Amino acid sequence: MSRKRDDAPALETEAGRRAWENALEAVGGDASGEVREPLERYARAADLAGMLREEWTKSGRPATSTGGATGKALVPHPLVKMMAEAEQEAAKLYEQLLRPAPAAGGVRRGPGRPIGSVSAPDRRPEPPMIRRAPRLHHEPELREVAG
Repeated sequence: MSRKRDDAPALETEAGRRAWENALEAVGGDASGEVREPLERYARAADLAGMLREEWTKSGRPATSTGGATGKALVPHPLVKMMAEAEQEAAKLYEQLLRPAPAAGGVRRGPGRPIGSVSAPDRRPEPPMIRRAPRLHHEPELREVAG
């Protein structure tokens, strides 16, 4: 394994640097070629999540603040939401790093019968029953009005 700390991008937080090291180890220790860009994207996302967490901690770990349309409603603190979104993005990028998208060729469908295909005859629903409309007993009255 040829790990070079010099190759690591400039990351602001310990969480970002730790993410870089862990991801580098997960991809085999080489940050060159096609893996470099996704590796950096993940590390930067983890770094952002770390910066937000540090800011949240410095702020006293607030859970709520006032806001909303009136500015007086109790709402989740903005840092909590931003932190959650940044952590979700970092997790998604990590998954993409470990499991790259399949080569071009379209979307692969899952297992099972394609939508709209014909099923076995014994699994088809019964055709709806056709009923005759009742005869109208008011025909003479209608003719009188029309005539």
